[in-house]
Amino acid sequence: MFLLGLAPPNRETFLYDGGEGLLTRPYLSTLIGWRLIGWPLLIGGFALARFASDREWWKSYLVLSAQLAILFFTPIGGLTNDANYLILGSCLALGALGVPILLCRFWLKEPLDFTIVKGRWTLGQWLWIPGTFLLAMAVFYFYFRHWTPDLHLQWYLAPEGSPDVGFWRWRIFWGCNFVGIFDELAFINIAFQLIRRHFSYQISALSAGVFFSSFLYDMAFHGPGPIITFLFALIQASLLEKHGSLLYIVLLHLIVDTVLFAYIVANYYDLGFWQAF
Repeated sequence: MFLLGLAPPNRETFLYDGGEGLLTRPYLSTLIGWRLIGWPLLIGGFALARFASDREWWKSYLVLSAQLAILFFTPIGGLTNDANYLILGSCLALGALGVPILLCRFWLKEPLDFTIVKGRWTLGQWLWIPGTFLLAMAVFYFYFRHWTPDLHLQWYLAPEGSPDVGFWRWRIFWGCNFVGIFDELAFINIAFQLIRRHFSYQISALSAGVFFSSFLYDMAFHGPGPIITFLFALIQASLLEKHGSLLYIVLLHLIVDTVLFAYIVANYYDLGFWQAF
């Protein structure tokens, strides 16, 4: 129930340094509408958690709610200027990651598990690495070229022929990968792990998937994006549950983000996939 605190944002067209695109931001004005439903549900969820049979669930609920509140007030969107990078990076790294980590360690007295590598990777894990690349190429091809042809406009890139094209291209690359690492730490590791302490794997994975897809919808992934990102989150949660290796799921996400970057650039400049690099 608390996951409904993130609600669909207002979407508006913006002009930035001569580039045109789409931007989503959780402005306070959007409290009207979906957020009038989300926040009461968040509070109601806490009341239910406080009197649940699991006496410790309400504490984990508060930690997750704190993370959600920080994300609500974070300017989530596709702007890539210095100020937005600084604000977004600080809110995500220090707030949405740092606050839950500190609360778990010093308030709950149960530090989160950040096992980087656990055991030797199996043949199936190694094969899933190129499999992830191929699957991401196929899904993003239909997503960008057929299902949502204007999706690339959610990010800013310099106009074709500008001397800054290379700079903005790699700025997008590193931005995508930073957000990818954040996604895995915040939603697959922290959110999934906290919920997993109290509920079954199935409930925990579904809940983390809603967290994951809500955030990415608010950032850029409209159209069928929530379905795609939700399914991806379920895959990542299952891999973390099975193998317990944070490095592995981060590696897979960075592969997906590299493919995402290529399709953004390719669609912006009408290039082939490999030309984007």
